[in-house]
Amino acid sequence: MGCFIGPKYFTSLDPVETLTLKDLTLKLLMLLLLVTGQRGQSIHLLNIVTMHLSDTSCVFNLTSHIKTSKPGKPASAITVQEFKQDCRMCPIKTLKEYLKRTDTIRGDEQQLFISFVKPHKSVTRDTISRWAKIVLQRSGIDTDLFTSHRTRAASASKAKQKDVPLDEILSQAGWSTADTFRKFYDKPIVSSNDHMVSAILRN
Repeated sequence: MGCFIGPKYFTSLDPVETLTLKDLTLKLLMLLLLVTGQRGQSIHLLNIVTMHLSDTSCVFNLTSHIKTSKPGKPASAITVQEFKQDCRMCPIKTLKEYLKRTDTIRGDEQQLFISFVKPHKSVTRDTISRWAKIVLQRSGIDTDLFTSHRTRAASASKAKQKDVPLDEILSQAGWSTADTFRKFYDKPIVSSNDHMVSAILRN
């Protein structure tokens, strides 16, 4: 089964301008995990130097190899779209606030996610996993049953449930074949209280 965090968690963390840096960081992390269908490894590699941000979307070009990287293939890219239906759950709005808030404290750190406590250095992959677990716990999900890695299954399965085309799910999550998705990630959704972002964040 796949766990899924309902909209109430994200809407409770609004407006983003009033959030502590910790809460803002955790909200952004979980939104990115869910709407991209990526592993924590990939989210950990997001870099503001190779990022292309517009009013409605953001493209992160990954310069480091990830688990799904293939020899001889171009570098992976992760695209995040805005969520117009409810700005309280919009990953682009949350990202912009996070970039604004961390601009003066990140120094030379180029990794997107930095520590929300001094000295605000780039965080490790293990920290990303720990933060994701905190969000799951806060939203009432049993982390003994559902680990932070299960957000990947939840994201992809939710998108399929909402009739997002399979090729779009595969492209966004970085899978080359449908067999991997069907075998490991096409799971029924356990709910708590047109595209990946809309399908996943909409009720």
